[in-house]
Amino acid sequence: MDLNNNDDGGTDQYLWVPQGIDQDMVESYMNSIPLEKVPHLENPEGVKYYNKQLIQQLPLQDTTMDNIQTLARKDQHYLDAFKRERDPQVSTGVVLQADRKLTCRGCKDKIYEDEVYVFGHLAGEDAQWHPNCFTCCTCEELIVNLIYGVGNDEIFCARHHAEQIKPRCQGCDELIFCGEYIRTEDKAYHSQHFVCVSCEKGLSGEQHLLDEGQPICIQCYDEKFANKCNMCNKTIGVDEDDVMYDDEHWHDYCLVCHLCSCKLSGTSFVVKDGNFLCSECFRSTDDKKCNVCGEGFEPGTKRLELRGEFWHDTCFVCDVCKDPITSKKFIHHEGKQVCCECFDNKFAKRCHKCQQVLKEGGVSCGGVFFHRDCFSCESCNASIANQAFQQKDGMRYCTPCYKKMYAKVCTGCQDFIINGEFYTVETDNWHKNCFKCVSCGDVLRQQSFVQENGKIKLVCENCL
Repeated sequence: MDLNNNDDGGTDQYLWVPQGIDQDMVESYMNSIPLEKVPHLENPEGVKYYNKQLIQQLPLQDTTMDNIQTLARKDQHYLDAFKRERDPQVSTGVVLQADRKLTCRGCKDKIYEDEVYVFGHLAGEDAQWHPNCFTCCTCEELIVNLIYGVGNDEIFCARHHAEQIKPRCQGCDELIFCGEYIRTEDKAYHSQHFVCVSCEKGLSGEQHLLDEGQPICIQCYDEKFANKCNMCNKTIGVDEDDVMYDDEHWHDYCLVCHLCSCKLSGTSFVVKDGNFLCSECFRSTDDKKCNVCGEGFEPGTKRLELRGEFWHDTCFVCDVCKDPITSKKFIHHEGKQVCCECFDNKFAKRCHKCQQVLKEGGVSCGGVFFHRDCFSCESCNASIANQAFQQKDGMRYCTPCYKKMYAKVCTGCQDFIINGEFYTVETDNWHKNCFKCVSCGDVLRQQSFVQENGKIKLVCENCL
């Protein structure tokens, strides 16, 4: 809805407009506040908001005797004294058009030349606001009809400014001009209006509670809000001790030991087979004893169980260092319980290369153990955990490095001699199966062979 497109273009289409300005400035002012707060006759939401704030911020009972029920005519001087104090601090804001750049007191942003703003002279120098920023510091609503009050360098609507001078009764919504009154938390009441929110019984001088900030008598509280005892099913009054356990409530005199009937409130107790037991009765009936000290278990104390045996948490200790291992992992080793730290230091296998504990897996070689990554070739440092390797002088080598560094070449097949028996004649080497007669091809074992022209020629005895 475009509120600015009216057939007659007049300001009489608004419930209220700022005084002393022309129609163009009125439209500029209304365009500067949220649509839902514009009091235009064709804007139901804005009309509703304006009427609500008019009643809320300008209460008639703050001004005229005819609207005050709690002040007698003879006491009108109290109202007059209040008005003498209030009136110099209250004025009406003026809507102006900026002739230079200004700063808004509310949002601290700029008010640019030719923009409309609200000026409140009682607030001192630079007392200008955007129309949307001219709000009460208490209720944070637009100040209706621009009627504002000042105090403590803040601006208030008329209602909340009056409350800076006199307290307001929460019962009748009138200011308390004189006489005794009652204050509870941040709220004030005429003595006659301080009543139970439920039954309206007068509470002046009486015990009471607060229900969501509203006073309520003890009887109404007990009837509507007090807990029921899980044992006797009677109300637990506000003057009685309410003991809570497992989201249920008991009178302190109803929560007692099943065996000796002593009160359990404020003590440790145990629920066993649906019955409450005090510490002494629990110990006397519990057959579980600590495997170390032989003592029973106090209610609420930690009890450790392992293979049908029980320990106090302070008795379950490492058999090496004797420290409690309640919150630590432990290992059974040769009939003892050992904390992980002691097991690593005393019993765990360690890598022969890096000397760190083998946590999982590993490689065994020559009676010692290695991490898989540590079990590597002495030459290229590649892992040999998953491949064939060779040893020389106590060192381990992958096959490629061993061939390169140490392996002999067979004179017969020209391949590397890696494993197994081989023959050596002078500087030549043969695989066992390659050492054979060049004539018949039989493998030579103990047969003779000859040299020819200084070179070894393998010829068996039968072929000579």
